Amino acid sequence: MRIAKFLAVAAAASFVAMPFGAAHAAITGQIQVQLNVSSGCQVSSGSSVQSGANINDFGTLDFGSTSPTWTNALSAEVTGSSSPAGALQVTCDPGVSQFTVAIDGGLRNTRTMQLDAGTDTVDYSVYQDVARTTEYPVNTPVTYQVPSEGTAVTVPIYGAIAPNATAKTAGAYNDTLTVTLDF
Repeated sequence: MRIAKFLAVAAAASFVAMPFGAAHAAITGQIQVQLNVSSGCQVSSGSSVQSGANINDFGTLDFGSTSPTWTNALSAEVTGSSSPAGALQVTCDPGVSQFTVAIDGGLRNTRTMQLDAGTDTVDYSVYQDVARTTEYPVNTPVTYQVPSEGTAVTVPIYGAIAPNATAKTAGAYNDTLTVTLDF
């Protein structure tokens, strides 16, 4: 019995006397890293999204200033901060071979500017060519082909107002067009 007691005390003492080091263990794992790039196009004209809205600013179709009547048609071309005059520049990735552009009828659905402080209006038209012979139909998509990867496609946008013999009220006339690019 003495031997058993001695062995028990010796075992306990040797356990207490053992040096304790820091526990060391390693666990390894993996993290998947991914990115999904959608097929798409970029318009490099105008500026980016307007504050508070999810709509890009593609530029301005500015007819300038005129007298209350005019005998010749008034003309304008879209202008933006990074586009050539009269056009939007659209660049698409290799997965896009064509896209469509549709231009709505503006705030009144008739391509009519209205006097800011009144009811007087001025009608205008939007064209696909500088000669102003091919009109963009209201809300009707026009197809553009993408010739090759990385090549910018020019989307021309021109405006015209017919001659006017009836005096218009002085002031600023405005409208807002929405351009939809679908690919």
